Amino acid sequence: MRAVPPGSYILRASTQDANGLALTEQIPVTVDADTTGVRLQVQPAVSIPVIVRTESTAAASPGDLAPPGVHAGKNTGVSVHLESRGTPPLVFFSYLEGKPENPQLILRNVQAGKYATRVTAVGPWYVDAVTSGGQDLLQEDLVSGPGGSTEPINVVLRDDSGSITGTVQAGNNTAQALVLLVPTGRVSAEPMIQSVNFASRLQPVQFQPVQFHFSGLAPGEYDLFAFDQVEGLEYANPEALQPYSGHAVRVSVHPGESKSVSPELIVRGSQ
Repeated sequence: MRAVPPGSYILRASTQDANGLALTEQIPVTVDADTTGVRLQVQPAVSIPVIVRTESTAAASPGDLAPPGVHAGKNTGVSVHLESRGTPPLVFFSYLEGKPENPQLILRNVQAGKYATRVTAVGPWYVDAVTSGGQDLLQEDLVSGPGGSTEPINVVLRDDSGSITGTVQAGNNTAQALVLLVPTGRVSAEPMIQSVNFASRLQPVQFQPVQFHFSGLAPGEYDLFAFDQVEGLEYANPEALQPYSGHAVRVSVHPGESKSVSPELIVRGSQ
């Protein structure tokens, strides 16, 4: 590699063995002069199966997406992906493989590193628990070691989700609001955002309050923000939201519960 600017880097190597199994390795490298003799010892990447279990509070019907029980991924609508904590980030997605009558949800060729585990499900299910080898992956990172075996990721889905409905009052000449819902107790859960437009009368311009609705929510604690705009705001970063925490509404959602709130509109203007 020629003409490398001075700095700190991650050097990553990827190849395959004779059976098509991915072999990878990465090491940190600091470049401040010509460097020779760098060695990387590639190791087999790991494959991680995903086991999905559904727990329903209602009686199953023939048209249910996935009746209560244990599923390897079939008919659950679950998607799992891993996001590395390193730089540059790595992302690995789950997919179904095997025979159609007995498919297996699996993450293939996961390289060594620390990962946040992201799990999404379709209604009526929400993600209640994600564990692996006794670890709570909603609170902890998944650590994949070079050449090591990783235990299955176990996902539990439930259908007694909650919802949050509310109204945002328009500010002066504010035509839009972006409502941000942030789970506070799950480090692997991503914020949800919803855009709402204020209807107005022709003369004079008077914007009317509008409603928002978040459904399929896992029971727990949430912070709710309503911004006039989020341009330039890293809303997935808790530290970036800290200056606005005094304007957030803390909402506790219990199983099967619907909450109604009216957050204050946070006007960021051209910030």
